[in-house]
Amino acid sequence: MAAFALRHRAPLVCLAVSLAVRIVAAWPLLGPPVWPAWDEAGYVARGAGFSQLYQALLHGGPLPADEIEAAYGSGVWPPLHAMLVGLVFALLGPSLSAARWLPLLLSAGTTLLVLRYARRLVEPRGAVAAALLHALYPAFVGFSHLLWSETLFIALLIAAVAAALGVETAASARQRLLGALGAGACLGLAGLTRAAILPFLLLVPAWIALRGGRGRSRWGLALVSLATALLLLAPYLAYLHHREGRLVLLSTTNGYNLLLGQTPAPGPGSTRRAQKEQLNQRLRERSRETGQSRDEAARDLALEEIRREPGAMLLRATERAGQLLEADDHLLRHRFQAVEPPGSQAAAVASWLWLHFAFYLLLALILLGLAGPGLRAAHKALLLALVAAGAAPTLFTVASARMALPLLALLLPAAGAALAALRRPPKLAQLIAVLLALLALETWRGWQVRGSSSYYAPARETLRQLLGIDDRARGTVPLVGDRLALRARSAECHEFEVTAANSETLLPGTGAAIPWSPGQGDTLILDLYLREGRGRPGLVLRCRGPEAARSVTLDFVLAGGWRVWQPTGMPGVEQLWIGGAEISPSPLDPDWPVPMPLAETRAVQPDSGSSATRMRASLPRETED
Repeated sequence: MAAFALRHRAPLVCLAVSLAVRIVAAWPLLGPPVWPAWDEAGYVARGAGFSQLYQALLHGGPLPADEIEAAYGSGVWPPLHAMLVGLVFALLGPSLSAARWLPLLLSAGTTLLVLRYARRLVEPRGAVAAALLHALYPAFVGFSHLLWSETLFIALLIAAVAAALGVETAASARQRLLGALGAGACLGLAGLTRAAILPFLLLVPAWIALRGGRGRSRWGLALVSLATALLLLAPYLAYLHHREGRLVLLSTTNGYNLLLGQTPAPGPGSTRRAQKEQLNQRLRERSRETGQSRDEAARDLALEEIRREPGAMLLRATERAGQLLEADDHLLRHRFQAVEPPGSQAAAVASWLWLHFAFYLLLALILLGLAGPGLRAAHKALLLALVAAGAAPTLFTVASARMALPLLALLLPAAGAALAALRRPPKLAQLIAVLLALLALETWRGWQVRGSSSYYAPARETLRQLLGIDDRARGTVPLVGDRLALRARSAECHEFEVTAANSETLLPGTGAAIPWSPGQGDTLILDLYLREGRGRPGLVLRCRGPEAARSVTLDFVLAGGWRVWQPTGMPGVEQLWIGGAEISPSPLDPDWPVPMPLAETRAVQPDSGSSATRMRASLPRETED
C-alpha cells in the first residue's frame, strides 16, 4: 500500500510543490516593469518577430521581410524558444508578464520529467527525492520565470535521456522503437533550442547502441534515434546555410565564442566589457580586410591563437572547468544589478548565502550518490559521460555556472539516491563531511561577489567583509554602477552639460563635462561607476548657452519610484534610474527609454581602482549580437 501511494501520489505532490514554489518566486516580477536584460532581450525581440509572422500566416498575407529578419535574429540562437515566446505574444498580446508564465509552467512540468527519468535509475524514494530537489533548488526555480532558453533545453534533454534509458528496459520491440524515436525527437527539439545539444547527438544514440536491446537491433535503434534528430534539425540547418552561405552548426556565434575562449581574462584596471568592445572592433577590421563574416573572422583568429599558444589554451580550459563548479551568479546579477524591483539589503545578502549553500549541498549529494550503491555502475558511467560531453565545448569557448545547470539536472538522480539514504546516521555524517570539504575548497579558491548597482552596494560590501574578500588584492575591478536615462520633453534649454556631483562618481575620461544637445524627445543613457564602490552616485545637470544658466543635482537611485520617469528639476527634462543591468530596447513597450538603434559607444580605460565608464547618445551605430 505504501509503495502504491508513493508511486501514484508522488507525481501530484511533486508537481504541486514545484508549481507553488515557482509562483511564489515569480509573483513579484509578474506585475512591475521587469524589463528583459542580456539574452532575454534578444529572445523577446525574436519572439515579437515570430508573433508578427504568425499573424501574417493566419490572415493569409505575405510574410514581412522585417519580421523575418527579427525572427531570424542573425542566427545567434536556434529558433524554438523564440517561436514559443512569439506564440504567447500572438495568443495573449505583447505581454512580458504573460510570456514569463511559459517557462514557469514548463519548469513545473520538468519536475515530473525528472521523476520519470530518476525512476529509471534509482529506487522510488530516491526518484521522489530527485524530483523534489528539482522543485526546490533555487537555480531551477530562479530560471523558471526568466525568458532564457535554459528551462526548455533542460526539459528536452531530460526527456531525451529518459527515453533512451527506457529503450534499455522496454518489454517489446515496439516499445524499444518508440523509445528510440522519442529520444531522437527530443534531441532534435533540444537542438532547435540550443547549440549545446551537439555532443549529446552522438552520445545518446551511442548509449542505445550499447544497451538498447540484443544483437543487431540495438544498432538499428541507435540509427533511428540519430536519424530522427537530424531530420528535425535539417530544415533549420538548410536555412542557416542559405542565409549564411556556409555550413553553420545551429548557431552563428560558434567562432565568436571560440575566440572569447582564447582571449585572456582582463587584467587589473580593465573590464570584460571593455575587452569585448576592443575585440569586436578587431573583428570588424578583420571582416573588412578579408570579406568574411564576423563569425568566420573570429574562428580564424581563434585558430591562429590556438596554434600560437596551445599550452595557454589548455591552461584556460582548466580554469574554465572551475567556473562551471560555482553557484549560479546569473540570478544574483538580477538581484544585485536591480533588474528585479529592488528589495531589502538583508534579503540580498541572504539570497547570496542561500544560493551558494544550496549549490554545495546539491554538489555534496551528487558526489555521495555517485560513490554510493544506489546507482548501477553502467548508469554511473552514463551520467559521467553525459556531464563530460556537456562540459567539453564550454572548456574551449565560454563557461559559466549557468551552462552547467543542465548537467546538474542530469545528475539529480544521484543526488536523490543520496538524499533518500540520509535516514541512516552514517550517511548523514558523510554528507556533512563532504559539504564541509567543498565549502573549505571554495574558501581556498576565493569567494566572489560580482556586480551590483549602487542601491545594493551596502549588501555587496557586507558580503565582502563577511567572507574576507579584497577585490583590489585580487586585481579585480569592483563593478558597482548605475545606468541613468535622461530625456528631453519640450526642454527650455537646448545645450546641457553633465558633470559628477562628487569625487566617487566616475565619468568618461578625466571627469570633464559631458555635452548634451537634445532634440525633441531625445534620450541620453549614461553608464556610471563608483570609485571602489563607495557612496552614492550623483550628477549635476547644467544648462548652458544663451538661455538662463541653471543647474540641478540629480540624486537618482530609487528617486520617486522604480522604472518610472521622474522630473529632474530642470524644466522639460526627466530622469529614469535603470539600475546596473545591460538593458536592451524592447519592441513591446512604446515608452521604452532607449531609442532604437542604440547609440555609438565610446569606452575609456579607468584609473587604478575604478571601472570603465561609458556614454551612449542617440546616434545610430552597428548593433552587436
